[in-house]
Amino acid sequence: FHMFEVHDVIRGNNSSRSQAIDQCLRDNPCVPCSPDSCVLRLVQETVDPNCLFSGLFDCSENRFPLENFCSSHLVKSSLASLGMTKSIMPWSMLAEKAKSIVKLYYNNSQKALERSALIIKSINKNLENQSNVSEEKADLATIPFIPVLQKP
Repeated sequence: FHMFEVHDVIRGNNSSRSQAIDQCLRDNPCVPCSPDSCVLRLVQETVDPNCLFSGLFDCSENRFPLENFCSSHLVKSSLASLGMTKSIMPWSMLAEKAKSIVKLYYNNSQKALERSALIIKSINKNLENQSNVSEEKADLATIPFIPVLQKP
């Protein structure tokens, strides 16, 4: 697929796309996420730049679809329906971000504190909306992602 062809397919009405095309879009890195459009991600690896937890990601991680790629509401809603992270952050992604807090704290303590707060909000949102207990959720309980001050 060429980027513009993928854009046209994604922009199409959800009901007019076949399940085979949807599966192809899910299984192949086709969402441009870098300024030069060279980094293509699987839809489920992308994050809506306007969602609650977008602050957990840096632009350099190439997780946000290019703005000109998803400038239309149809493309954004199609990406969300295909699996772009928008309202519920997968436990595995939360665990990945929680593991990065300790290292981040030594480089940028303010950013680490902000991200810790976002992780807590995301955990609460997940718990409200998901009843399943996963191994990743259990792993998250063992990750020290809330920075604390050292004793003087």
